[in-house]
Amino acid sequence: MHFEQNLRTCDIVTSASGVIALLDEEEANLKLFGLQKLNAIVDIYWPELADYICKIEELCADNNFIGKDLANLVASKVYYHLEKYNEALKFALCSGKLFNMNEKSQYVETILAKCTEMYVEINERKYEGDDYINENYSIQGNNLIVMEICIKTNTVKEALGVALDARRLDKVEYIILNAPNKIDILHHSITNDKYITTSKKFRLDFFKLIVNIYLSLPEEELKNEYINICECLFYINDYQTVAQILFKLLHADQHLMVYQIAFDLTSSTQLEQEHGGEPEYNNVDGIVNETDIETLTSNLNLNEKDEKDEKDEKEEKEHDILQYVNKNNKWYDKLKKLILILTGKITTSLYIEFLHHNNHADLILLDSYKNVIDSRNSITHHGIVIAHALMQTGTTCDVFLRSNIEWLSKAMNYEKFSATASLGVVYKAKELKITISPSGVYSEGGSLYALGLIHNTNDEVLQHGCCLGLGLVTLGQNDKDYIYDELKAVMYSDSAVAGESAAYAIGLLKLGSGDEKCVDELLAYAHDTQHEKITRACSISLGFIMFQKEKEADLLIEELINDKDAIIRYGGMFTIALAYCGLSNYNKHIIKKLLHISVSDVSDDVRRAAVIALGFVLCNNPAHVPMFLNLLIKSYNPHVRYGAALALGIACAASANEDAIDMLMPLLTDTTDFVRQSAFIALGLIFQQSNEHVNTNFKKYKDEIVKILSAKHEDIIAKFGAIIGAGLLDICGRNAISTFFTRRTNVIRPQAAVGFCLFCQLWYWFPLIHMISLTFLPTCLIGLTEDLKVPQNFTVLSNCKSQTFDYPAFLSKEKTQEKNKLLQLYAQLQKMKKTDKAKNANSATMVNNLKKKKNTHFCAYIYIYICIYVCVYAFMYNLCIIYV
Repeated sequence: MHFEQNLRTCDIVTSASGVIALLDEEEANLKLFGLQKLNAIVDIYWPELADYICKIEELCADNNFIGKDLANLVASKVYYHLEKYNEALKFALCSGKLFNMNEKSQYVETILAKCTEMYVEINERKYEGDDYINENYSIQGNNLIVMEICIKTNTVKEALGVALDARRLDKVEYIILNAPNKIDILHHSITNDKYITTSKKFRLDFFKLIVNIYLSLPEEELKNEYINICECLFYINDYQTVAQILFKLLHADQHLMVYQIAFDLTSSTQLEQEHGGEPEYNNVDGIVNETDIETLTSNLNLNEKDEKDEKDEKEEKEHDILQYVNKNNKWYDKLKKLILILTGKITTSLYIEFLHHNNHADLILLDSYKNVIDSRNSITHHGIVIAHALMQTGTTCDVFLRSNIEWLSKAMNYEKFSATASLGVVYKAKELKITISPSGVYSEGGSLYALGLIHNTNDEVLQHGCCLGLGLVTLGQNDKDYIYDELKAVMYSDSAVAGESAAYAIGLLKLGSGDEKCVDELLAYAHDTQHEKITRACSISLGFIMFQKEKEADLLIEELINDKDAIIRYGGMFTIALAYCGLSNYNKHIIKKLLHISVSDVSDDVRRAAVIALGFVLCNNPAHVPMFLNLLIKSYNPHVRYGAALALGIACAASANEDAIDMLMPLLTDTTDFVRQSAFIALGLIFQQSNEHVNTNFKKYKDEIVKILSAKHEDIIAKFGAIIGAGLLDICGRNAISTFFTRRTNVIRPQAAVGFCLFCQLWYWFPLIHMISLTFLPTCLIGLTEDLKVPQNFTVLSNCKSQTFDYPAFLSKEKTQEKNKLLQLYAQLQKMKKTDKAKNANSATMVNNLKKKKNTHFCAYIYIYICIYVCVYAFMYNLCIIYV
C-alpha cells in the first residue's frame, strides 16, 4: 500500500536525477524541497540515491541546515535498502521526531528491532562491568519510549523481555509495578526458563528483585503465591525466609500448602541446599523452644540400614530431629511430617514403591539377548550385566541375576567389580543418602569406615572402589578437609588404578567449590605423574571443581586448552562443558570455541571431547543441537562422528527429537565400529519413554539391536553399544528419563551433570557407565492424602491418546519359544542341507566309480570279442585249407 501511494503522488516522476540536482542548489529552501521529494520516492528510486549518499551525508553533518533531521531520515532509508542496518539505525536516531515509531512499515519495524538489539548489547555489557558505551546513539531514550508504548498498549510482556535482556532491573521493577496484572507478570517472569539459565550474578539479582516485589504486595494477593515465593527464595539460597514462611503458614493452619511447598522444594533440591547454606533462624514462637533450628536440622540425615536396626534407627532419628519440640504441642505431628518431607524420606519411599510395583523391564527380551550373544566373550557378557542394572535401577528387583548365577559366575576381574557395583544401581533408591546438611552421624560414620578401608589396605582394587564410593557419598561436601587429605594421599601413592579413582573422588568432593588450592594441586600432579589414567582423572576433576562457575573458570580453561599435553586439553573440554553446562543462551563465544577446537586440534581425543562438550553446553536448547552438529556428524573423522552422536544423545535425551533421530539412524550402519556403538547408545537415550506409535524409527532401532547381536561377524564394540542402548531404553523399568534438569524448573542438577560426564568416560573404562544412574529422574504423578498416604481410588483424566504414553509391548514367552523353535528348525534344516550335500557328493563319487568300472568292463569285453573272432577266423581258415 505504501508503494502504491508513492506511485500515485509521484507518478509523473520517472527518474530521481532532477530531484537530486536540487541538493546542489545554494538556497536552503530548495535543498529542503528536494529532500521532501526524495523522502517520498526513496523506496522506489533508492538505487539512484545510493550513488549520491555522500551528498546527503554532507547535509546531515551541516548543523546550520534547517533540514538536517530530514536528511538523516532519507540517508537512513537509503542505507536500510542497502541492508546496512547499523548505518540506517545511526541516521534514524539522528532524525529526531521525524522518525515515527508508530508507523506500520517494514522499515520502522526493522530499525526498532535493531535499536532494541543495540540497547540490549550496550546495557548487558554495562551490567557485566564493561565500559562499552556508544555515545553517538540516543538508543536509551528511544527504548524507554518503546517500553512506555508497550505498557500503554497492554503488551507488557514484550517490554519486560527487553528490560530483562538488557539487564535493566530498575526497568523490570517499574514495568511489573505499573502493569495492570502484576501477579500474571510475576508468574511469567518466574516460569521463563530463559532467565534461569543466564549468568549467576544476574540470576541472583533477578530473583531477589522478584522476592522483594512479592513481599511488598498486600496479604490478600499473596494467599496463593507462597509456592512461587519459596521457589524464588530457593534460587537465592535464602532458607531462613523459607522457614519463616512455612512456620507462618503452619500457624495459619495451612499445613496442606506447607506440605506442597516442601515437596516442590525437595524435587528442586540442589547440592547447595543439601550440603551448604544451613538455615540460621532462632526462636520460632509457638513451635520450637529457645534453640536454634539450625541445630534441629543439622543432624538431619537418612541412611538405609539393615532391617533389624530399622526400628531403633527410626526412634533415634525422631529423637534427634524433634528433641527440642514438645510432643504435646499441637503442631508436633505436622512439624514431624514437614521434616520428613524436607529430608526426602517420603519422596524416596514413594519412588521405591512406584518403581517396584510399576516395573515394566522386559527380562525375557534381556534373556533373549543373553542367549543370542557369545557368553564366552567378556565384553558382551559385561554389557548384559550393565544393561540389566540400567533396566532395574531403583526397582530392587534382581531376579535376572539370581536366575543366572552360573552364567554370572563367568565374570572375571573387573567384570566382577562392575557386576557387584551394578547391585548398587539396582538398589539405588534404598541406598540413596538424602541430607539437608553436611553434619550427620550416619554420613560421617560411613565416611570414616571407608577411610579406614583406604588407609588399612594396600590393594589398589579395594582402594579404587572405596574412593569412588566415598566420592559419591560426599558429593559436593566441600568442608570435608580430612576426607580430602586422605584422598590426596591415595592419589599421591602413584598407583594408576587407585590414583585415578582418588582423583575422581576429589573432584566429586569439591564439586562446584572453585577451590583454588585444590585446582593448583591437581593441575601440578597431572603434569608430574607418569600415569595417563591419573592425568586424565585430575583434568576431569578440575571440571567438577569449576561446575557452573562460568567466567570464574575462564583463566583455568585457557590454561588447560593451551597445554602441550593432549590429555590435559581433553580435561579442558570437560571443564568448559561443566563450567557452562546448560548456559548456551548468553555464552555464544563458548560454542564458537568448542566448534573451532573440534575441527582444529591435532588430537582425536580432544576433538571428540570438544564435540561431546557441545551437548553439555546446549542441553538447555535441545531443539538447536542438531543444527550445530549437522556437519560434524558427517565428518571424515570417526572420532568427531562418535562425539557428535553422543552429544546428540546427551542433549536430546528422552525428547524423541525427529531431527536428531534422522541424523543418528544412518550411523547404525557406519563403517567404524565405535561410531556404531555411539549411535546405539545415543538412540537409547533419545528413545526413552517412547514407543512405536510416537516414532516409527523406534521399532527399526529395536530390530537393529537384535540383528547386530545375532550377527556372528559383527564387531564386539558395536555389539556392546547395542546392549547398553537396549538398557538405556528401559531404565528404571521404563519409568524414568535421563535429564540434566529438576522436575519443576529448568535448573541443572549437579549430580546429573556429574553422571553424564563420567558416563562419557566409558571410552576408557566400562564400569563408569553405572554413573549415568545419577541422571535418572522417575516420571510419575503421585497424589497423597493429608496423612501422606496414597489414596485408594486416585485417577487422572488425560485428553491425550493412550498410545502416545503406552509401555512398549513385552516379548512374551510364547513368542520366544516360537522363535527358539524356528531357530532350531532352521538349524536342523541347515544340518539336513549339509548332510544332503554330503550324500550327493558320495553318490556322485559312486557314479563316477561305476562309470569307470563300466568303461574298463567294456574294454575287456571288446578285447575278448576280438580274441574270439580272431580264433574263429583262424579255425575256419585252417578248415578251408584242410578241405582243399
